[in-house]
Amino acid sequence: MNLRATANDVGRVVSKIIDGLTLPNLAELKLCSEEYFGLPVPWPHVQCLALSTRSAFQSHLRSLQLHHCVITEAELLECLSALPSLERLAISDHRPFTDGGPDQLLVTNTLLASLTLAPDNPSPVPRLRFFECISLLRFDDRAYLDFLLSRLRGPDADAGPFENRMLWLPGHHRELNSSVVARIVDLRSRKELLFSFAELEL
Repeated sequence: MNLRATANDVGRVVSKIIDGLTLPNLAELKLCSEEYFGLPVPWPHVQCLALSTRSAFQSHLRSLQLHHCVITEAELLECLSALPSLERLAISDHRPFTDGGPDQLLVTNTLLASLTLAPDNPSPVPRLRFFECISLLRFDDRAYLDFLLSRLRGPDADAGPFENRMLWLPGHHRELNSSVVARIVDLRSRKELLFSFAELEL
C-alpha cells in the first residue's frame, strides 16, 4: 500500500482505508509514504489487527515492511504474535519529525531480545529468515549478535542463510563491537549469514 501523504490527518485516512479491506491471499504488506521524512505513516494498530484477523494473515502473510511507519515496540510485538508464517520483516527507528521532538526508537535491546529464539522465549516470528532495519544504532551489539545467532538455529535454518541488512540513519554511524564483527565475519565466511551494514541512502 503506497499512500500519497497530503492530508494532515493521515492516520484517520489510513485507518478508514484499512477498515474497508479484506485480503485473504495477501503475501506481502508494505506501508509507505511518499512524503516519508515530512509525514510518516502512523501505525493504525487496532485496524491492522482486525485486518489480520479477518484476512487470516496467520496462514499466508510472509513479508511485512514498515520502514515508513511510526510503531511502538509493544504494538509491533502484538502484531507479530499473530503472524507465525512471517519470513521477512523490515522496521525502522525514526529521528524527530518536529524540532525538539524525541527520537522514535524501535530497534532496541528489548525488541532484539523478544525476537531472539530460545527454549524459554518462543519468538512471535519463528520462521523469520530476513530482517532489515533502519537504525540509530542505540542497541547493545551483543544483544544484536544473540538475535542473529538464534536465527541461524531456527526451524527453517536448512532453507539457507539468514539475511540481515542493517542501515544506519545519516549522522548516526558508529563502529560495532570488534568481537561481534569478528563473529559476523566468520558466519559470513561459512555462508550461514548474509549481512550488510551501510548508511541509508536518502
